[in-house]
Amino acid sequence: MKVRTRNWIGPVAACAIMWAGGSSAQTSSAQTSSAQTSSAQTEASQPSKAAADEAPAALAAEASRELAAAAELTEHGVSALYQGAFEEAESHFQRAWTLFQRLAPGSSGAAKSLNGLGVVNWKRGDLKAAEEFFRQASRQHQDATPRDIGNSLTNLGIVANDRGDLVSAEHYFQRALSVWEDAEPQGPGTAGCLFNLGYIALQRNDLAAALDFLQRSLEIRQRTAPDSVEHATTLGSLGSVALEQGDFERAENLLEQSLRVEQQLVPQGLRVANSLYALAKLSLRRKDLPTAEQRLQRALQIFDRLAPGNADHSAALLVMGDIAEARGQLDDARSYYQRSLDIRRQRTPESAFEATACQRLAKLERHHGKLDEARASYECVLTALEAQRGKVGGSDEVRSGFGALYANYYREAIDLLVETGDIARAYEVLERSRARELLDLLNLRDLAFAVDLPAELEQRRRIANQRYDRAFQNWMGLDEQTSEPERQQADAALTNARLQQDQIRAEIRTRSPRLDALATPQHLDLRTLRGALDAGTLLLAFSVGAERSLVFAIEPGRREPQVAILATTHEQLMTQVERFRRALDRGRLDPRPQKAQQLARQLSELLLAPVAQEIERAQRLLIVADGPLHSLPFAALADPTALAERRFLVEAKPTHVAASATVFAHLKQNRRTRPRMRLTAFGDPSFRTDSPREPLLEMQVRAATRAGLSLDRLPATRTEVENLREQFPDKSRIYLGSEATESRFKALAGETTHLHIATHGLLDDRFPLDSALVFSLPQTWQEGQDNGLLQAWEIFEQVRIDSDLVTLSACDTGRGKVLGGEGLMGLTRAFQFAGARSVLASLWTVSDRSTTELMKRFYRHLDQGQSKAEALRSAQLELLRSESYPHPFHWAAFQLFGDWR
Repeated sequence: MKVRTRNWIGPVAACAIMWAGGSSAQTSSAQTSSAQTSSAQTEASQPSKAAADEAPAALAAEASRELAAAAELTEHGVSALYQGAFEEAESHFQRAWTLFQRLAPGSSGAAKSLNGLGVVNWKRGDLKAAEEFFRQASRQHQDATPRDIGNSLTNLGIVANDRGDLVSAEHYFQRALSVWEDAEPQGPGTAGCLFNLGYIALQRNDLAAALDFLQRSLEIRQRTAPDSVEHATTLGSLGSVALEQGDFERAENLLEQSLRVEQQLVPQGLRVANSLYALAKLSLRRKDLPTAEQRLQRALQIFDRLAPGNADHSAALLVMGDIAEARGQLDDARSYYQRSLDIRRQRTPESAFEATACQRLAKLERHHGKLDEARASYECVLTALEAQRGKVGGSDEVRSGFGALYANYYREAIDLLVETGDIARAYEVLERSRARELLDLLNLRDLAFAVDLPAELEQRRRIANQRYDRAFQNWMGLDEQTSEPERQQADAALTNARLQQDQIRAEIRTRSPRLDALATPQHLDLRTLRGALDAGTLLLAFSVGAERSLVFAIEPGRREPQVAILATTHEQLMTQVERFRRALDRGRLDPRPQKAQQLARQLSELLLAPVAQEIERAQRLLIVADGPLHSLPFAALADPTALAERRFLVEAKPTHVAASATVFAHLKQNRRTRPRMRLTAFGDPSFRTDSPREPLLEMQVRAATRAGLSLDRLPATRTEVENLREQFPDKSRIYLGSEATESRFKALAGETTHLHIATHGLLDDRFPLDSALVFSLPQTWQEGQDNGLLQAWEIFEQVRIDSDLVTLSACDTGRGKVLGGEGLMGLTRAFQFAGARSVLASLWTVSDRSTTELMKRFYRHLDQGQSKAEALRSAQLELLRSESYPHPFHWAAFQLFGDWR
């Protein structure tokens, strides 16, 4: 799998400006001329007494004629806009605005003409002028209709989007959607707002949400305006989604449909250029350079004529640069990139768009050996991305996904800084690229949002969660008998329910007064990191790139950090890690570890041998992984200081893992001196009863099984938990069988220092926050009650603990979706947010028998005073040296995430 940098999604998905037209007043050009002549004659003549008596009526009639003329001018302006005649459109709108300002200030007509002037300036790329006209339009509320209000809000959202402020843009679009849904739920305004919200989601790389919004928009367009430009544009945007999903055939089909309609209606319009641009991107992805260039040249001709200097023009220039670079025409590529960047800096400074253009230039400059210029360009990249990050919005998972789009930009900058010898700056950039959302979450976790929230918002949150539970259960109930329309409907319902949750969570963040005063935690620089590391700890921080990889070895104290270049790429490393994982998995049936040891040595030579001297000096290792390394059990690698001895790393050093050094420091700062242990354990939950279940609950149980969750009883987990009761008779509370319920778990609060959960785990790679632990299933179930599946999103939202350790003695609990620099999302991250300083979790489907043995030994060593990392190592060594479980499959699955002590 190749790591590719990201192009801007592009103008085929661009937001639809809400046009200024729509007035019912219609007059002909001849009537307009007649009205103007009549007015001049009236002013020139000497009024008689009779004329004076008739003056008020005449003036009223004259005003009516002039207002009709203003409305007609507005309609002419709209027509000119559709044809790309911007100067003509501006003239019409300006004349209309002059009349409305004199005769009917604050009217709906005045708002329409101002919106039209805003659109003209938006098309030209003058966002400041466009925004001012749109704001003036939004203040024309004397006789404003829902159409007027919805148009103004939409247009303000489009300007915010063009500036890269996705939070404000989404806010405007949601407000506009509320207006349109009340006024005409199946009308064009509603369809336009759904389209725009889909575009916001597309920019965030939230493809599921984008697909949902765009499909809903398309359904309205198909009923109300088939074969219209708007219908075609929506098809094109769905094509952009398909392109990002890698479905090239579907993307081409949708984009070609869009282009055919647009060419029929507006042959040389901007939307034709937009579709040509998207098709050129598709051709470039297929490495069909001649077709890509031919399509893009046609698009650029339209952009150059109608909209030079706007966002669409900039995006097309960027892709033209990519084509030239692929052809080896580097000077041409640089020229295109620079032109694109110049537009971005003027139009959307410090945005992800600017970052992409700077990144392209930086790569070319580095290729030519201009390292100082390349470094300056990468600093531009980093500055823009840092500024953009605060304007992305969306859920925590969505923001993490957005950051993953640009993770490779950080890696390229780090690589260059290492090449130029600036190790301190390189490490600082590495640290800033890691676990951004998790760090923010940890900083927020002690806030009780509900205290600050109105009851109305808290009720909406509960209702949204209940709707989500229902949609999730219905989705889980799909099977091979489900028809495709039913499957699509269930998918759409689940996505929509998830979006409602995300919107309410975002609103909670903005409406909590205490959030305003909460500072974003600062990432550790190199000097501060050395002070944060415990004596004897060696930090190994990896950066896995598309062309080469790095490892930073940092020790506490004054010793200079070491950086080693690793002879591997993301794609190569992924292949090797997968091979190693398959060899480990064979250990469940074959106790011989020779194959696993061979691959462990190869990986150790690649990843650890370059810093073997630093490892030999250390007492323990803190691993900050990247990319494929998130699923690598480091304890099962070969000891790089004794490769000839075929010794595992666990035999030399204890290890623990963190999402970033800053996250580790955050967890460490709440470290307690050794308290009296208060252990709470759950095990052997009840999945079957003889009593009849509610139909919906029964469907949920069957669906979970089909989704890959085994609901076989785990008798060894009862032994595992009973062992803990024997080890800690006066320090533990044990819940087994039907007592091991989700509700009892959620009620724990801060009552336990050590929390142990031995049950089935369900990993959801599609939506990591749906990953779950299975507690006892209720015999009956009602909506709003716990259903026995404790999902990661519920832990984030409803669980608050103050625990030194949470042990997830279940399958795959340490896994989750790898999101670039964000690392793993899933149960481990959720428990860290809930208040666990350390989480012990598994990387694969473990054996319940060997896990029981591992846990018994781990807790014994913990009770004897060893640190968590040492206790885990001691337990793993005992299984490694046993007759029954010497293969790393049995002892290497569990990793310690967070604080080692």
